[in-house]
Formats: sequence, C-alpha cells, structure tokens
Amino acid sequence: MTCELDTETNDYFSGTSLYSKPYGHCLKETSVYPPPNHDNSRSSLLNVVVWLHGFYVPNNRYLFKNDGVNVRQRVLSSNRDVVLIAPYMGHGYFVGDVASGNFSTSALGEGKWGEKYLSDVLGGLAKWINAKSPPNLDIKNLVLACHSGGGSAMRGLVGTLGKYESRLRECWGLDCLYGKNDATFWYGLGKCQTYFYFGPTTAFQSVKLYLMVEGLADENGDQLTPSRPARNDIYVGIGHFDAFPVQGQMVSVGNKVNAFADQLITQRQLGAKPPMKGKSHTGEYAAQQAANLLKNFAFIPDIHYTIARKYLQERLSVVSLP
Repeated sequence: MTCELDTETNDYFSGTSLYSKPYGHCLKETSVYPPPNHDNSRSSLLNVVVWLHGFYVPNNRYLFKNDGVNVRQRVLSSNRDVVLIAPYMGHGYFVGDVASGNFSTSALGEGKWGEKYLSDVLGGLAKWINAKSPPNLDIKNLVLACHSGGGSAMRGLVGTLGKYESRLRECWGLDCLYGKNDATFWYGLGKCQTYFYFGPTTAFQSVKLYLMVEGLADENGDQLTPSRPARNDIYVGIGHFDAFPVQGQMVSVGNKVNAFADQLITQRQLGAKPPMKGKSHTGEYAAQQAANLLKNFAFIPDIHYTIARKYLQERLSVVSLP
C-alpha cells in the first residue's frame, strides 16, 4: 500500500508541511516539506533533498518544528524549488558517554531500500495532491544531506538508491564523520559531488579525508611522499564564521581547509608536534595533523548546530539543479 501523508493542524509555517500518518504504510515515519514557491509548480519532476537527522530528535514532527537545525527554515530561506523529504530514524541520546535510545540507520543500507523509500514517499505525495487522479511524480535532481549521527544514514542510503542513483547530484555531510572508516569510504565512493564541513568532534576523520583529497595522505592516514594529484569532487571545509580571534588578533578564514587552516594542520605552532615523516602504517600522520588543528584553531561555541544551519543554507542556495 502507498505511504499516506497528511498535514497537521496548528502548523502555520509557510508552505506545506506533511507528516506520515500513524500506521500509514510508510517504510519509515516521514516528514515532507514543499516550500511555498513549489505550490505554483506544475512539473511532475521534482528536485528532492533528503535530510538525514542525528540524535536528540524525539519524533518526526519535532524534527520540523523544534530541532536546532530548523531545516524547513533553511529550505524556505534558500528560495529554491526543492521538496524536502526527511525520514525519521528514531530518538538517540547519550547517558553519560553511552549512546541510548532507538536511533537506527541500518535499514537504509540494505538492498534497494533507498529506491523503495523514495518511490513510497513520492506515491504518498502524489496521493495527497490528488487522491482520485494522482500525478506521476518523479525525481529530476536528488541531494542527500545529513547532520551529526545522520552520517551513518547517508553512508547507507547512497548505496541503495537504485534507479534514483543517476539523479544524485550532491552529498552534504555536516559535522558527521564519526565512523573510524568514514574518510576511506567517502574517498573511494565517487558517486556524487561531495561536501563536508566539520567541527572539533569530527576533526580526526575530516582532516584525514582532507589530506587524502589533497594528495598528502593515503587511505591509512600515512603521509604520501611524493604526494599524488588532488581531487576536485570532494570538498572538506572547516566550520567557522568569517573571522576568528586567533593569537590575539582577528583572522579571516576561507571556506576550504587551506591557507590558514592548512598551516595549522601541517606546521608546528604553539607546542604542536611536527608533521610525521614517511609511512608509519598507523595513520599517525593524519591523527597528528588533526591534533595540531584542534590545538590551534578557535572553534566557535555551539559549532555543531551552527555548521548544520550555515552550510545547509549555503549549499541549498548554490547547488546546481539542471
């Protein structure tokens, strides 16, 4: 049976917010947001952004109404005609250092789960538009975006898109590289133009991926001598505002981890250890460069959600949707 979606009373946010009905035959509880400028579109080909949330989201309505990313506002402010689709993956939280709750992303990486899920939601959206004569909705351009613990969901989903994989344009990872093999996975994937932005809690895998992309480190995180050519299909950026107080002065920081931030990674400053030389086969080179950055870069408070809000907005505003 088709996934059933419905609006909720007392939800006055601009545009249309849809939520899967309880026991509404959806593969996962789901929230869907077509912004106001989509209301005038008669096209059956949709630009779709799939948003994969992290911990501390108790239900799918909370995701749209109360979550710190405020994902609907990011879509609305971008003024882009995209349909936001957000599967709910459960409520994860920490008790001390122990992950608790029912947050789970394992299903997203099985078989053609992504294809089935997107077809399911498109069917539900079509039925909501016209129950008697549903339009034949399809995806023209697809973007996968994740925050925090949603990184594991994006890793799984990118491999189960089936017929929709050819429509995948970009993947956005917002402070999400927590897994010990994340850098190697994304370096080897090659299915989408990929953008990652990171803060201190994801610095080790993010810096490793940056060094790999720049041709300075191999898949183990060991230094490459000589270096190999840099790649241009993966972007790794450091979460920041336009300027930071560093060593007693305001320093402008570019979007990419190069120039100033690269200097902090690779040079000895303020007691940081020098870069490892040669191959250690233990990944100590990448780990030490991440440690240098963490010691010397002034991350802003609440960077974790700031990264999600700022860079989701930025990518929505500039992504190419041919």
